[in-house]
Amino acid sequence: MKGFIRILESIIASVVILSALTFFFAPSVKSLGWEESNLHLEVYDTLESLYKSGSLAEYVRNNDASGLNSELSSIIKKNIDFSVSVSGIPDNDILIGCVCTDGEKDSLENIMSPREFGYHGRGIRIGVEKTEILQNTILIRRETDVLFFFGYNNLSQYKTQIDKFLAGGGGVFMLADITEDQTETIKSIFGIEWEPGGAPSGNGVFYGNDFPANISFKVYKYFSNMSGDESGLGKFNKGPSVNRIGVDDDTIIIDRNGMFSLAKGRKTGPKGRTVWMADYDRIEGNTSILIKSAVMWSGGEFYRLDPTRKNIPQSTGRAGILVYDMDPYEIGIDYWKIF
Repeated sequence: MKGFIRILESIIASVVILSALTFFFAPSVKSLGWEESNLHLEVYDTLESLYKSGSLAEYVRNNDASGLNSELSSIIKKNIDFSVSVSGIPDNDILIGCVCTDGEKDSLENIMSPREFGYHGRGIRIGVEKTEILQNTILIRRETDVLFFFGYNNLSQYKTQIDKFLAGGGGVFMLADITEDQTETIKSIFGIEWEPGGAPSGNGVFYGNDFPANISFKVYKYFSNMSGDESGLGKFNKGPSVNRIGVDDDTIIIDRNGMFSLAKGRKTGPKGRTVWMADYDRIEGNTSILIKSAVMWSGGEFYRLDPTRKNIPQSTGRAGILVYDMDPYEIGIDYWKIF
């Protein structure tokens, strides 16, 4: 009996000691992220509801950032701020920074004419402004979507600045006939390689535009919609010492002999895009439409649908949904707590 009492006393003493020790240790609580998960579901369900009602696509077609923001604000919690993005279709407002002379700027405006036009029920405007170079620095405005170069330009001296512009989602376009030596200075930007052989033929046709993963697929879609023409694209220069650029999956236009690229795109990183295109006679209308189509692609096919510019934190939640309208695209919402 005494042995049992001693065992019982030991158990009671152990319980008392353990209870006392808990005073010196803070409780460890592991968050299971339920609040974050619920918030994500709420934002996603909001997008899903607006999509099924048809209003989401309507806001995008009308570029109605204020209306969409107002409706989302009435649903999403008041302590949450958000930014809406659209990816997969051209921005409604594309600004080209022309690194060129006044005369070349006028030519680019003529090429882009009409600069306000409709595409699949959406109004699109292409603005053109002259972009200066000061002390080996391109003075790029924050609003610029595409840098445009007329004629060959040795971009190696601006490589660091151009890489930064591309990393931020900008596009670079060069309309130029180029020789083998010139190819070497710009191939890292445009992804072009010189191909030995004869001269390319004058006319060009789309290459690989049957495959949705190819750049030419998107450019062709814009081109055929705006021109209504699926045949010849125009007259390119065909000098024997220029534009012998090899063909690969990034080729947009190929010469009729099927040997050389006359227009070539490239994706750089997650956002940046570049286009090199052989020069032409500036008379053929379809070729001008081709340039406009390539500008629409090189502009990034990504924009913010917010009524005012927002400072988006580095760490945010995100919900997105695919919208199947006349063109498929993604609507995304980046969201974060403000209090």
